[in-house]
Amino acid sequence: MIRGHQAGLSLVEVVLSLGICSAGILLLTGLLPVGLQTEVNARHDIQLTQIAAAICADLQATPNGSELSPVYGLRIPKPGDAPESTHAVTDGHGKPVPESRAESARYRIQVWLKPPPEPDGKSATQARVLIQTPALKNAPVTAEYEVLTALDRNP
Repeated sequence: MIRGHQAGLSLVEVVLSLGICSAGILLLTGLLPVGLQTEVNARHDIQLTQIAAAICADLQATPNGSELSPVYGLRIPKPGDAPESTHAVTDGHGKPVPESRAESARYRIQVWLKPPPEPDGKSATQARVLIQTPALKNAPVTAEYEVLTALDRNP
């Protein structure tokens, strides 16, 4: 009896294929937590950037002659005054939280403003904005974001 050539895979080939596929799936599964943590960090960085932009916009939008910014209540020195350091706390969305509820805040904001030496209208107010989390003063800082900018507050 003569047998013809039969097409198909041997048991060894099937076992090797399954082993290679299993190893690939295990490697991808091992990368999943790293990818998820990277995504969480990226969202957090974006949120810090948006809060910093909102603070800078609030400082810029403060009318000349006003001592406090309208949204965050940050103290703004006048030209010729000494540099000013002020702070605020916000919730997870960047909205200001009153000092009476500071324990529920997520971010601590520290702002340093150095006004121009004279009110001549030719120099800008220098600003340094530092955002840290958690908002509690004695808690170790887990993340921070810093922005240095100049604000044109000349009339």
